[in-house]
Amino acid sequence: MWFDSHCHLDFASFDGDRAAVWDRAQRLGVDGAFVPGVSPAQWRRVARQLAGLPGLCWGVGLHPYHLEESTPAHWRQALDSLPQCYRQLGACAVGECGLDARLAKRGGPDLEVQVGVLEAHLDIARLLGAPIVVHVVGAHGRMLQLLERRGPLPAGGILHSYSGSAELVPRYARLGFSFGFGGAVVSDRARRARDSVRRVEPQQLLLETDAPDQPIGGGGPGRRNEPAALLQVAETVASLRNIPLDALAESTRANALRLFGVGMAAA
Repeated sequence: MWFDSHCHLDFASFDGDRAAVWDRAQRLGVDGAFVPGVSPAQWRRVARQLAGLPGLCWGVGLHPYHLEESTPAHWRQALDSLPQCYRQLGACAVGECGLDARLAKRGGPDLEVQVGVLEAHLDIARLLGAPIVVHVVGAHGRMLQLLERRGPLPAGGILHSYSGSAELVPRYARLGFSFGFGGAVVSDRARRARDSVRRVEPQQLLLETDAPDQPIGGGGPGRRNEPAALLQVAETVASLRNIPLDALAESTRANALRLFGVGMAAA
């Protein structure tokens, strides 16, 4: 059985067939998934939308993209309420949060503003003893500088859709981070991601779809991705690591359950 470690199953593109999408994934062996929290308005909606679907867990966090939608006063209020919401909603991780230099360059929140918000998430994850799920685009140097200064978190963390080089993998690993790989690795042009897939230790490897928006194989936008596509990612990763599919399923699912603390029966 498989675990999709990053899937936005709450997004509006699934509103018409969410249960059918998850049923389709389950029939292909994807029996668990983590749904990130991205904004305060979404936190309670996620818990409500997904409560009836088996095998799902969710997070609470402020994604860098959603900092554009409100003011610093609203961010602070949301961050103040985040620990209570985490407990009330039965969340399993803090995040998705992080640093996105590309967003800053096109006029979004300045990178140092994003750093301040990320540091608050790190403090909350430490307080709660929860794993943190981070988004890093074009800012691995700044992220590592911050994480190495602060030291490992008690429950570790996940680098969602890892975009750093293979050379950075050991530095993140020493800080207790696991690495999520998604649809990009399916493309044979994704040499950087494929090199990283080979470098990650088995106990720190996760698979994801980042559905619905991240295309499988790096194709153009427009076609909705969904958790059932995790099998395409898995086949590529198994080939890159030269291991059987069933061994990859067992190890990556165990890694996800350990990080998220999800009480699911063994396959």
